[in-house]
Amino acid sequence: MIDLAGEHWRTSSYSGPTGNCVEVADLPGGRHAVRDTKDRGRALCFRSREWRAFVAGVRSGEFDRPAGSPAGCFGPVPSAPERVSGPPEDPGYGPVPAPGADSAIR
Repeated sequence: MIDLAGEHWRTSSYSGPTGNCVEVADLPGGRHAVRDTKDRGRALCFRSREWRAFVAGVRSGEFDRPAGSPAGCFGPVPSAPERVSGPPEDPGYGPVPAPGADSAIR
């Protein structure tokens, strides 16, 4: 398990006062962590390739709600994601190893 307590977390400038926000931290090795502002005890960690794919999807509107859909309704749940293959230093989907287990996160 990775200790993220000392990381610098930032919140989007689009976040409002409602508390429905996420925070992002840049991690060593090009990785990123995302957590809910209402539950800062847990976070999702992404390798650089996964993060780039996510950011590209956000920018292209892939995750936008259809016009007229209620908040929290994003349509049907997609099937299991395809495995992303990448170079050896960025192997795609998978658990983020604990510090010491992967020299890329030191």
